[in-house]
Amino acid sequence: MGKRLPASVVSIDETGTIVTVKFEIQSDVITIPNVTCPLAGTEWTRLPIQAGTKGYVVPADLYMGGMSGLGGGVASFDQLPNLSNAVFLPVGNAEFEDTDDPNWHVIIGPDGVLLRTQDSTVSLLLTKDGGIELNGPLGQNLLKGNWTEATDDADAKSKGIPLDGVYKDPDGYLRWQRIP
Repeated sequence: MGKRLPASVVSIDETGTIVTVKFEIQSDVITIPNVTCPLAGTEWTRLPIQAGTKGYVVPADLYMGGMSGLGGGVASFDQLPNLSNAVFLPVGNAEFEDTDDPNWHVIIGPDGVLLRTQDSTVSLLLTKDGGIELNGPLGQNLLKGNWTEATDDADAKSKGIPLDGVYKDPDGYLRWQRIP
């Protein structure tokens, strides 16, 4: 039919870019099988898509196998079977939690957030248990911590935080201890 159809994710592959979806359509006439298709996006951003993620499938006008890696070859103008050129797009939902700030780029992951260079020489990892790791060249760990809480620089010093060491204040902000 060449329609954009509501669907939800059944599974996602290990690359985080290929999903199998089920169509969220009620019909007594036709049952549409689950389809494996690419997730709309780029190589450079991997969304934490989970089973149950809601969205819709968009049909491309021409063959997508060579673009998605789910086939080979090059597109032609030949008529192809329905759903063979499907691409999944997640969609926002009124039931999502409120954003921290509508002017921020908020990045959320169920287990944490990882920012890294393509070759992994530099990375920043935030984990759901409060861990923070900043790694640099040669695998050197530049910053890692489950932070000591202190009310001020003097308190941080009394708790063994070295000069220019990092601690967490009672409001949850990271501070650098400045008292020699």
